[in-house]
Amino acid sequence: MVVQAAAADDVFESNPLQARAALRRTEEAGRQALAELRGFLRTVRADGGADEAALQPTLADVPRLTETMNQAGPAVTLLREGDGQVPPGVQVGVYRIVQEALTNTLRHARASSAQVLLDIDETQVRVRITDGGRGGAPGRGGGHGLVGMRERATLLGGTLYSGPRWDAAGFEVDARLPIREGS
Repeated sequence: MVVQAAAADDVFESNPLQARAALRRTEEAGRQALAELRGFLRTVRADGGADEAALQPTLADVPRLTETMNQAGPAVTLLREGDGQVPPGVQVGVYRIVQEALTNTLRHARASSAQVLLDIDETQVRVRITDGGRGGAPGRGGGHGLVGMRERATLLGGTLYSGPRWDAAGFEVDARLPIREGS
């Protein structure tokens, strides 16, 4: 990872495409190292290692998340359409995207309400979070929430739009995460 980062730095000005490729390899190596570290830690835990999947949030946890948000700020409506087998990794992705989007609504939107739509069919889970807020003050934020949601969706083979709503005032996050074997 250090070599790849140094290579990216060396060619950053003269060859941005090569620098970007080196950064992607660095990211991939980092993700692989984290996965290997998690596996190692599971094998050496004194308690025999808890099932990591059991510790991750699922679709069943989204209603509790929206209820918690209701108590903290804007009124959140949850609508779930469809049903199907959603792999654990996709369920975690859905939960984290909803969590980050609602956190952004609370922090930045100045909205009185938000809506969460989970639409599940045999090919994908659509996650759409909308609010009617006015947005944050210019220059506010600076975090990595939107980028992180987009990266999570991409990692799962999906897409994510975030930005002003086209159908009304406010902001939306709209993710489409495929359901496939091995997700």
